[in-house]
Amino acid sequence: MNKPGLYIHIPFCRSKCPYCDFYSIISQEEDIEKFILSLIKEMSFYKNVELCREFGTIYIGGGSPGILSAKQFFRLVENLNKTFTFSSVSEFTIELNPEDVSKEKVMILKSAGVNRISLGVQSFDERDLKFLGRRHSINLIKNVISIIKSAGFILNVDLIYGLFCQTENTWLKVLNDALSFEPEHISAYQLTIKENTPFGKMMNEKKIKESSEKKQADLFLKTSDFLEEKGYVHYEVSNFARNKKYFCRHNMKYWERIPYLGLGPSAHSFFNEERWSNYSSFEKYCKECGADRLPIEKKEKLTEQQAKIEKIYLGFRTQNGVPEKYLNGENAEKIIKQLQKQELINRVNHKIISTKKGFLVSGGLPIYFI
Repeated sequence: MNKPGLYIHIPFCRSKCPYCDFYSIISQEEDIEKFILSLIKEMSFYKNVELCREFGTIYIGGGSPGILSAKQFFRLVENLNKTFTFSSVSEFTIELNPEDVSKEKVMILKSAGVNRISLGVQSFDERDLKFLGRRHSINLIKNVISIIKSAGFILNVDLIYGLFCQTENTWLKVLNDALSFEPEHISAYQLTIKENTPFGKMMNEKKIKESSEKKQADLFLKTSDFLEEKGYVHYEVSNFARNKKYFCRHNMKYWERIPYLGLGPSAHSFFNEERWSNYSSFEKYCKECGADRLPIEKKEKLTEQQAKIEKIYLGFRTQNGVPEKYLNGENAEKIIKQLQKQELINRVNHKIISTKKGFLVSGGLPIYFI
């Protein structure tokens, strides 16, 4: 678990979803080839770096990694194996959209060592899918999940809740439909409308609206209760697993501040209390790699105080909580008791752990201690 993680960002999509603010561009074949060459070059820059001696997890995200052809994917994996050591990899995840899945593709992924697929389902309701600008149908989702499960992959289903047209009943039906496929993992994300997205523009023009905070909170708590009743562990604000075996080990590295390397446009890295991020520009990324320069846009060395704040913030997001030793301020004990009284935290084995209600406000809990 303590081995660093490797993340690779594939910045291409067939079309842009109106709610998405992750960096991506509409794919052109010549761009994909240019990107693969730049990615291989970026890998070479890290070949003998201490951070990259041996990786424990691989996560390929995007964008839409399923856009890569079999030949392009094998080139990527072949060069990864030539450049880095992966002898202890326990989890190799790739994000896929339903329209990019076929029997042939999953067998290619399996032969390359992928063992976990994060499927961008988002909903099992046709109206939701249309609103979210998704390209797939419910029937396609069902066929695709059958293919993935038959091939023996660990399956994560990505879902989105909090649409203004959604009710508690329609959302619970979505969850029930997801559970009928017995996924090992479910990620349930609240729809947050960002200003720089088409949804953001539509909201400013009053063509759509955001769900109220109360509705979002009610759906969050209902989701947690419902999935826990079905045997899932709510181990992080947005993530549920059938048991600890199926926790997303790669994402756990982010939350537990274990080092990781990010490759590709907009990818982030963390090592020795230093963070850095690549250019969120395909052209700039390729230009820097082509000039034999690391495509890094920003670097930051965390101070001791910043690292402490980060540990507290991330700890409140997971069931692991925050060690009491990090909460040793002048009024810490008084604050802990107040938050316990409000049922926002529990005290367990010298750790302060968010309750479900605490998860709702986990981003604000650190301010009481810093």
